[in-house]
Amino acid sequence: MKDEQGEYQAGAFHEMFARGRASGRLRLTREGVAFSNDQGSVLLPMSGLKVELGGASDRLVFFKSAAEPAWSVYTSDRDILKDPSLEISLADRQAISKTRSLAKLAWVAAVGLVLAAGLVTLLLWSQRALLSGWLASKIPAEQEAKLGELIAEQFAGSKRVLSEDEDLAGDWGAMLAPLLEGVDGNRYDYDIVLIEDSVPNAFALPGGKIFVHSGLLLQAERPEEVLGVVAHEIAHVNLQHGTRAVLETVTLVVVVQALIGDFSGVIALAAEGGVALLTKAHSRDAEREADEVGWGYMMKAGLDPAAMISLFEKLGELQEVHEGLEDAIAWISTHPTTDERVATLEGKRDALTEEYAPLVFDFESFLTRVRGVLLNPEDDESPTENREESDEHTH
Repeated sequence: MKDEQGEYQAGAFHEMFARGRASGRLRLTREGVAFSNDQGSVLLPMSGLKVELGGASDRLVFFKSAAEPAWSVYTSDRDILKDPSLEISLADRQAISKTRSLAKLAWVAAVGLVLAAGLVTLLLWSQRALLSGWLASKIPAEQEAKLGELIAEQFAGSKRVLSEDEDLAGDWGAMLAPLLEGVDGNRYDYDIVLIEDSVPNAFALPGGKIFVHSGLLLQAERPEEVLGVVAHEIAHVNLQHGTRAVLETVTLVVVVQALIGDFSGVIALAAEGGVALLTKAHSRDAEREADEVGWGYMMKAGLDPAAMISLFEKLGELQEVHEGLEDAIAWISTHPTTDERVATLEGKRDALTEEYAPLVFDFESFLTRVRGVLLNPEDDESPTENREESDEHTH
């Protein structure tokens, strides 16, 4: 705003000033635009006066005249354009109007981009389940395996691996072999590990690593029951439920990176706290999917798929006996065994048209040797039975 003397704060460019520029006062007169300071003054005639916007965001009003070509006077007070003493040519007025319109358009465009980005973010977040499924299918198998290995290192670093014991390794592999022959696809190299942990549980990690707790093995009465659980876990791997669970927890930035093929953010997230990402239970839909696919694996392998039901029922009975102690029945807490799921599997069992011969495997002898190994921990390891009951994992 102009002051009481009718002057505006202003500046001018001229070679007479140090650094070529100086501040001063600007007054509009009938004769023209008058600029002055303690170093000098100039009058830019109103006739032929050139008026234009410039500077950052066009916030300055510049005055120039062919009569004083060495001078350029400006002010940041755009109210000067409304001053009745200022005579602006039609061409200059049109140019100023155009500049203002472009500035408004740029502002509207910027706001639009921010709003669009926000809407895209909300859309991606609301559809993260679908997006995680699509992204999971794009992750290279070796990256998915790396993801699983990082999580496995965090979880199993202190666990005793029973399936590596020389008295158990051969029979453990022999028991699993028939099931693995019934698994379709060659994307994953399955590594099914028996670990010492009294909590009845089993879970799968991205990339094909599967852990079976000794506590679950010892609840089984026949090998097909254990293989039914393993088939269920293999289905989780092939359906990428664990990978999707990781992807659903990552930030939008990581998602965008993954969209362009950079999965380093996902891997880094797993390295920082991958086990925590798998502590929430699978959805009922995921469990139904794994039941269906796992059932098919058992049938293709020539193994009695109904064994899946019997172990589920045993674990359900344990939950009733130990009501309120969910940590002790980890399979139930992380694999919701609803009446609906059991009823569905029973319906599939009733529809079976062929009989399945028992697997030729001395299961009782194997269990006896497992118990023996559990009673004789290695010298460099302390007993782990019940040591990790506070751990919960989701599968």
